[in-house]
Amino acid sequence: MKYFLILLFLMGLLRVNAQDAIVRDPAGLFISFSPGIWVPVGNLKRTFGSSPKLNFGLGAQGKKVKLQIVGEIVFNGGNQPFSYASKDTSFVSGQNLTMGSLGLQVGRMKKLSATSYLEKFVGMGYSSISMDVKKLKSECTGSDNHVWHFGENNCEGSSKYNFQSLESFYVTAGVGLQKIIFRKRVLGVQAAYRFTPYSWFGKVEKGFGDSVVSTSINFRF
Repeated sequence: MKYFLILLFLMGLLRVNAQDAIVRDPAGLFISFSPGIWVPVGNLKRTFGSSPKLNFGLGAQGKKVKLQIVGEIVFNGGNQPFSYASKDTSFVSGQNLTMGSLGLQVGRMKKLSATSYLEKFVGMGYSSISMDVKKLKSECTGSDNHVWHFGENNCEGSSKYNFQSLESFYVTAGVGLQKIIFRKRVLGVQAAYRFTPYSWFGKVEKGFGDSVVSTSINFRF
């Protein structure tokens, strides 16, 4: 009977240790959601203000490396209109533009404790600002060239929408802390810098701006 009780005790310890290992292991496939704040810096803050954002990711993590596809939506609360050129046509943007991006991110994980990790990451991808402007015919403006303008008007054909966009690649780098709170569930915080050279493609002026910093809270499942 004594040996049977000892055996049961040892089996209980093994079970607890196995469960503890599962709780403390963040490796594997995951999805994540990260609400946060998007803050333009430098020249870009002349056009855009700070706005809430939402990141969503799909990825995989090993013991030291994390790889994920990351999408971002910025809930732009309003911006200053700016001039935008497309081939031989130009127009003035609206004041509530749609902003988003999609990219690939690689992180290096450093274990700080049994349940805490420091992450350093870099990434790159595609960024787009959708304009949603209306085209005015040249006869409506008295101009030989087509003029684009955001807003309502009564000119013939003006109700035709033309979905122009300001597009660019981006590169990003940042740092984060994450803590395993239950099994593979992770709660973390991140701070990142993003460089998006919109003016390199000749659609906006050189001083338009290209830098953004952001902070976010990360929920991983």
